[in-house]
Amino acid sequence: MFERGNPFPWLDQRKYPWISLTNAAVYLSRRDSSGRSRAVYQHEWEPPFSLLFEWIDADMILVHECSKHPFEPIRKEELAGIPIRFPSYTLEGRLEVDPVFQPGRITYIECHHNLSRFKQAQDRYYVEGQCEPRWHDLKVASEQLVALLTGRLLRGDEAA
Repeated sequence: MFERGNPFPWLDQRKYPWISLTNAAVYLSRRDSSGRSRAVYQHEWEPPFSLLFEWIDADMILVHECSKHPFEPIRKEELAGIPIRFPSYTLEGRLEVDPVFQPGRITYIECHHNLSRFKQAQDRYYVEGQCEPRWHDLKVASEQLVALLTGRLLRGDEAA
């Protein structure tokens, strides 16, 4: 498992044992010269999400549906090749509408980032032909993410 102490003090695994796909991408994001996440502040979401989904495809990290208990693991095959609607923000409060990413039109993963340190936004999985999401709260175990970030891969009984 891990040595004493948290190698990523800003990711409190006891307080946040599960984190959204979007928050995991923030931890994987490159930093600018001020130390801020390029995903959040420069909207460079594609590189960290690509790395996260490479790890999912390689069975290095598992995604779970966390809206009900017990949490349900999602098979990597159900996530492979699915387009992602990256988080977006508008400065003037305008609603951003993308005709491709509308519930029911295509199968996609909708990711949100609310910039709150107290409550995570929920990432959802929509299926073509359905207006309600199939999965309402996609998350990964923070322990698995920290293990990958520190070069220690959890296997078998150690994995969450």
